[in-house]
This record gives sequence, structure tokens and C-alpha cells, in this order.
Amino acid sequence: MYFWLLVVAILTFADAASLPADPIECQFLCDETRCIENSKRCNGVADCDDLSDENGCVDSKCEFMCDVTKCIENTRRCDGVDDCADLTDERNCLEGVDTGNETAESKTLHHILPFLRPKAKELSCLGGKNEPGHCVPLETCVLKELIEDYLKYRGYFCVLENQSVGVCCPQNHASRIKRQTTAAPAIVNIDETKKEPDAADVDYTYLGEPDVCGFSTKQLSRVSKPQAAGMRDYPWIVALMTTDYFHYCGGVIIDSLHILTAAHCVPPGTLPDKLIVRVGEYDFRTSNDSQVADFGVARLVVHEEYDTGTYENDIALLRLKEPITYGIYVQPVCLPTRKQDLENDFRNTTAVVAGWGTTEYGGPMSDILMEVPVPIWDQDDCVESFIQTVFESAMCAAGKEGGKDSCQGDSGGPLVTQREDNRWMTIGVVSWGIRCGEKGKPGVYTRVNQFIPWIASHLSY
Repeated sequence: MYFWLLVVAILTFADAASLPADPIECQFLCDETRCIENSKRCNGVADCDDLSDENGCVDSKCEFMCDVTKCIENTRRCDGVDDCADLTDERNCLEGVDTGNETAESKTLHHILPFLRPKAKELSCLGGKNEPGHCVPLETCVLKELIEDYLKYRGYFCVLENQSVGVCCPQNHASRIKRQTTAAPAIVNIDETKKEPDAADVDYTYLGEPDVCGFSTKQLSRVSKPQAAGMRDYPWIVALMTTDYFHYCGGVIIDSLHILTAAHCVPPGTLPDKLIVRVGEYDFRTSNDSQVADFGVARLVVHEEYDTGTYENDIALLRLKEPITYGIYVQPVCLPTRKQDLENDFRNTTAVVAGWGTTEYGGPMSDILMEVPVPIWDQDDCVESFIQTVFESAMCAAGKEGGKDSCQGDSGGPLVTQREDNRWMTIGVVSWGIRCGEKGKPGVYTRVNQFIPWIASHLSY
């Protein structure tokens, strides 16, 4: 009898010892199937697939997005360490900044980060084969070795005086003046022989949906400040999301099968099957407020000369798997295809930018569609506002005194204005800027009218 009691006691003790001392408690629910501890919240690591564990954090370590799965503190930006594993945290660091006296946040450009202009002075260096050269921006010295084997010849990389990444260009290598564009992603089917006709010689007024585009009861004159838009004000705006329903960019309906957005919203390697285009959205917190519908993406068309370093030609088209059905909450916008629109630089024109982006730099995304009126700047004033290059195919728009600007999460969305016939047309695509709403630092937008021939050449696919 005592023997069996002893056996039971030993087995009970062994079972208890095999159990974890502190069972994991479900403290934060990512979704219906996954739960994590509170200690994993706001630690800069995406433990939840949708990054919900890093949203709404006070003193969050998630301040700079390397990509949709990795986030780091701003203090790890521009510190000479490749924390993102793709150098994105070490690119585009402002020159002439004393890193000992200013926070990393004050040095960081906001949602889009083009390379800085290189200084005139070039730095002497030794290349990957120990040959003498000068440290110059990569796009001005495209080496065959780097194209063939990036890892093997990584010794060519150097750091410019402005702390951006350069390449040690051999002295006998002729540097190119024109910036070289990056290779298009494999998913983009490009017809290299297709020529874009001169816009002045072709009638493009057929493009898009000219008979039904741009209709809204919204009046431009009634948009005077940053505010929540009306549910039916901008029926052409779309939310670009991942298949995990992570909203990260915007876009605009130009016909029943095509969305116009920014090239940087679908960077090289983006797969169409991983994207969702949501139309008819207004308030992400509710499910029955408007005619919401989600569409899969069949094909991405990124501009063949889009430059990931400078954001030149920052424009792309998404072809949907199924056509959009129009309704009171879903309509296409007009393209600037009339002769007067193609020739217009839109300076001093008041436009509206709308989206679900943050309402302040580093703040949370908005659940409700927001709108803000912004005047188009004179191109000379636009160019002089930045040390970064602003190309002729881009324009600036923002309140002159600050406070009126697009912000993080608005990328790819439309900049629209109202024509004299009261119909709305898109004239810009949200591209990049420095922080948000700062005086003298406007948002930069891709000029849609400069790309009408390119759009026309791809809508027929």
C-alpha cells in the first residue's frame, strides 16, 4: 500500500516539474488566433503580423519603418550601423548635422527619403580591388562588377561627406552625369520598344472615363482647413493594403480596371498577389458606412525609369483582377488630358490632398478620410526649398506658413483640383517630403500631366 502511494507521489511530482513555472498569459490579442504577452508590446519588433502590437505606443521604439515587418528607434538612424539589413536606416542622412547635439528624429526625412545632392568635393578612396578612386554617389558610377555580384564587390561601397552611401569609383572609370535608374522588378512586364508619342501631337481626352469622371458635390471653395472629408466627397480615392489588411499607401481610380499610385508604394520585389485595393472606404472603424469593396491586383506597372534613390518618375499603375462597379461612393477621377491641362504648371492653383495618413509627423494613422487644401508653389520656390533634387516632373504643394501638407501614409494618394466645369481631376501623386507641415518644406508630388503619354501607353495592355 505504501509502495503504491510512493509511486503516485513521485509521478505527480514529475508531472508538476515538467510544467512551465510561469505559463504564458494571453495579455494582448493580435487577432482571433494569436495572443502575446504585454512585454512584447511596443518593443520595436513586429510580433503581430499586422504590427498592431507596435501601434498606439507611448515612447514606442517603433519610430522608423525599415519595411512592413521591421521597425527601429530613430536613434538607430544614421549611426553607421545597418540595423535594417538593407541600408535604409543609413541612407539620406542630413549633412552638416551634429549627431551629438540633435536627436535622430530631427535629422530624419519623413515618409519618403530621396538621396541628398552630392557635394562638389569628392573623397579619395580605394575600391574593391584596391584601385584608387573617388567616393561618389552610386548612380553616377555604375560598375559592371556591382551589377554582376553585389556581395562579392561590396568593398566598393563608401560613405560620402553627407553620410549617404556612395561607391568608390575608379579614377579611370568615366562617371555618368545622368542618374542611372534601378532595374525594374521582375513582376513588371515592360515593352522596351514601345515609344511614347509627344503629348502635343496626340488627343488624350479619351483616356480614363471622360464621360463619368470627376463628379462630386464637393466644392473646392468650401475646403479651407485640414478636416474630415465628407463620405461622398472623393469617391475616386482608394486605400492600398497588404493581404494582412495593413493600410500603407493611397491611390486613385482612373478607370474601372486601373489605379494610379506612386512607384515607391510598390517597390522592387512587390508581388501583385500580396496587395489589396479597397474602394469606397471612408471610416476604417465601421464596416457599413459606404460601398466598400476589395479588389485583387493582377499586374503592376512601375515607370521604367523610376529611380529609388531620387524618386524621379515616381508613378505606377495597378491593374485589377476584376473591374470596379461604380456607385455613389465609388467613381473615377478625371485625368489632366485636355490641351490646357497638359500645358498647365498649375502654379498658384489651390488643390486638395486627401487620405488616411497621419495628421502629424510620427502620429497615428487616421481612421477617417481627411482632406487639406494646399496651393501649388512656383517651381523655383519649390526647388530652392530643398537640398534634395526636385525634378521638373515634380511639383510642390503646401501651406506657405506650414500646417497644411500631406504626411506619412498619404503616399501614392491623389492631389486633385476642380475644373471650371466643376469636375475634379488629379494633377499630382503624393511622393515625398521632409517631416510634415513645416514652414518652408512643402510636400513633393509627381506631376500627372507629365506622364499622360506613359499612362496611355500602358492602359491598353
